[in-house]
Amino acid sequence: MGYFITFEGGEGTGKSTQSKLLAERLRNNGKDLIITREPGGSPGAELIRNLLVTGSADRWAPMSEALLMYAARADHWQNRIYPALKNGQWVICDRFADSSMAYQGYGRGLDSIFLEGLYGRIIGSRKPNRTYVFDLDPKVGLQRSNLRLKQSYHAYVEGRFESLDLAFHQKVREGFLKIAAKEPGRCKIIDASLSVDEIHELIWQDVCSLDSLQAQSPPLSLPLWYGIPTVVMMVLFKDNQVLLGLRQGTGFMDGFYALPGGKHEGGESLKSSVIREVKEELGIVCKLEDVSFKGLVHANPSAGGEIIGECAYAIFQIDHFDGEITNAEPDKCKELGFFAIDQLPENITNMSRRCILQALSGEMYQEVA
Repeated sequence: MGYFITFEGGEGTGKSTQSKLLAERLRNNGKDLIITREPGGSPGAELIRNLLVTGSADRWAPMSEALLMYAARADHWQNRIYPALKNGQWVICDRFADSSMAYQGYGRGLDSIFLEGLYGRIIGSRKPNRTYVFDLDPKVGLQRSNLRLKQSYHAYVEGRFESLDLAFHQKVREGFLKIAAKEPGRCKIIDASLSVDEIHELIWQDVCSLDSLQAQSPPLSLPLWYGIPTVVMMVLFKDNQVLLGLRQGTGFMDGFYALPGGKHEGGESLKSSVIREVKEELGIVCKLEDVSFKGLVHANPSAGGEIIGECAYAIFQIDHFDGEITNAEPDKCKELGFFAIDQLPENITNMSRRCILQALSGEMYQEVA
């Protein structure tokens, strides 16, 4: 599995130069990689980039700006970054989600929980393996950046963020430093006032240590179910009988909630959301300790047409609950009813049968607390 490395920081800090130098050296050392950037990096995201980096400073309200950033990021992640990582390539990215938190969050004042929610919806739980945060006095950085813009075709095109006042860029710098302080294991602060060669050598030595760690430990695997709808299946037990209920997810972002660490907007935990949903949708009440996440079944379309498109079944087991099922509606639960554990009815689809039997027998993935 390739590593995901991002370069972050304010304007004119040298991120682009260093990302290119690292990519070149990694290629010379036999690494299969892609180098990309944000906003942009994929055809669709590049179209959105033109909207974000051109025009006057007040062209977009903070909320509009953040949503455009994440619209570009969604396309970039799905069509370029994720496929590369899944195929074992390294990904070197000039800016990623930390820039949204620094610019639209700390700089423009948007709520951090809202931005974290967007990240969860679009990316899920995956974060870069290493993030280099380039730190520099904003005055110096803006002087560098403006000089570069004046010497290129982009002088009158891509200068929207540079046109924002110094106070904004100071907030952005402070934001990046706070982000790095919160995640010291992922983020490394780089003194961007050092020479190009000094910075490159510091980064290279750190990357070599990362590559060594990768060789010593099993790589993290990306979820097969990312980017596909998720069917949420709740397996409930009562009086030695089982209740089977299905609820179809509505889009690729739903798959995130099937992850053990997944959270809804506002930071609601996975188990808490299950408890809330069974109460709202089925009219029953259960406790946190009675809910367990059993795992996922990755399903591909079958020749018989049982599954129209690729999907993932997320299984939640609820052993004890109070009340009778009263709120279930036909369009919310595809199949609903109590059955003896050894007498699942024939009208349950093969995939549903497979899921529930695996949940009952414990043959799925190792249970995650």
